[in-house]
Amino acid sequence: KVDITGAAGNATNLGTITAEAGRIGIAGVIVRNSGTLNASSVVSEGGRIFLKASQDAYVDGNGRIVTTGTKGGSVEVLGNRVAVMDNAEIDASGTGDANAGGGRIMIGGDFQGKNADIQNSEITYFGPNATLKADAGKVGDGGTVIVWADDTTRAYGSISARGGALSGDGGFVETSGHRS
Repeated sequence: KVDITGAAGNATNLGTITAEAGRIGIAGVIVRNSGTLNASSVVSEGGRIFLKASQDAYVDGNGRIVTTGTKGGSVEVLGNRVAVMDNAEIDASGTGDANAGGGRIMIGGDFQGKNADIQNSEITYFGPNATLKADAGKVGDGGTVIVWADDTTRAYGSISARGGALSGDGGFVETSGHRS
């Protein structure tokens, strides 16, 4: 388990943080990941990674967030303003042979912004060179990817929630802004 808290200011990761099949949390006023956060596992379900900002949350540069596992893990990037941009990649894919479904990625909120337990952003930006993946492995359903904002969402990047290579249904992708 890794928790980084910068409640009085900014929290930035430029390096690599690894917690195999574990949990990584970064919280602060402004949270930025330009490095690698990895809670993946080769032998079990991927872990959980969350970035929670009271103001701005960024995944930028060549930032990577990875929670792959036999079944995909979960990733949350939440704040008042959220951006996944530049060449950033978030991967919560399953990699196993059976029960290898994709995980869950929430950028700016949960489904239609209706989950009271998940902070909603006002503005969410998902850049054209950024990638979100919640694919299944060999057998399993694709995962869930949500890109949400209570006001405006601009989604331009690549999103994938494919079913398993041998069997499984495709997953669910929502890119929505309540106003725009």
